[in-house]
Amino acid sequence: MSTQRINKLSAVQETDGVPGVSSPAWLQNRLFAVPHHLWHLLIRLLRPRFSLALLTPVLCGVMLGWWQGATVHLPTLSLLLAGSAATIVGLNLLHEYHDYWHARRSNDVRFHQIVFATAYHLMAAEHVTASTVRWLAHGLLFIGLLCYLGLVSLLGWPLLFFYATSLILIYTYTAPPIRYGYRGWAMGELGLFLGYGLFPLVGSYYIIGHTLDWLPVFAGVPFGLIAILLFANYNFVHHRRDWLMRKRTLVVNFGPRRAMDINSLLTVLVYAGFLCLVSLAYLPMIVLITLAALPLAVRIYGQLRAEEVGLIESFQLYRATVTATLCTALLFMFALFVNGFF
Repeated sequence: MSTQRINKLSAVQETDGVPGVSSPAWLQNRLFAVPHHLWHLLIRLLRPRFSLALLTPVLCGVMLGWWQGATVHLPTLSLLLAGSAATIVGLNLLHEYHDYWHARRSNDVRFHQIVFATAYHLMAAEHVTASTVRWLAHGLLFIGLLCYLGLVSLLGWPLLFFYATSLILIYTYTAPPIRYGYRGWAMGELGLFLGYGLFPLVGSYYIIGHTLDWLPVFAGVPFGLIAILLFANYNFVHHRRDWLMRKRTLVVNFGPRRAMDINSLLTVLVYAGFLCLVSLAYLPMIVLITLAALPLAVRIYGQLRAEEVGLIESFQLYRATVTATLCTALLFMFALFVNGFF
């Protein structure tokens, strides 16, 4: 556990995290403006860009299977993408819900809410009820289950291994009584690596190609690291709350500055993974185009070097990681498409 001084919870303290004059207007609006319209409320609840970033292993697994010569059938692809997207969004909502209730049970976390950036903030501000978030999450998980049962009827039972394993790993990340994401010792990071990165990519490859080999396993390693980075940098937004309620995330254990150093190293390892896959001839040379996203991914770490990382800086780090992930996945799929089509 980090021994450095931690200020009061930025998400619940009325003077901490207030935007300065240099903060962009869009960022102030995104963090501090009350969502009056249903569309704005849904965007903050569902976090579509973050969810799409977590969906990229599935998309890249599909493209990898197509590149290997598999025929992509529209019903299979539709059920796979719909089921995966619904499951990802539902699980993300449950993470926010479980964190909210754990924070309520903590005597150290106080709710004086002026931030409206995520589902947790909206529940803490009583702008959305916790029961609404819970039922929405379970409804999305039910839709995901129906989609995967449809895939089972088309392709057979073995594909459920990847779905069930990922679901259990990610659900228990914050759900009691296991809640292994709170325990430290890299247990949460390992679960994210497998549940959001490796298994979804290997599973979608199997669903599309009806076969397994080592290629999707090796290709899943960079995307597993990306999944860790997405959550590690998102946790900066809530790191004071997590410290108060003893949730041992990477930033809580090592402090903001050291956590950024670790995450910047993980970012470089992601692109080193793509380089290794090309060097070992598992993927074509054109996949090196993904390295074009490396400057976008690491630039934010050079801009945020302060010991105390506030809410504004944390949200900028989180958004930059999501953007870099989407660009990397897009370049990866584009490279495979060009190599396979031409």
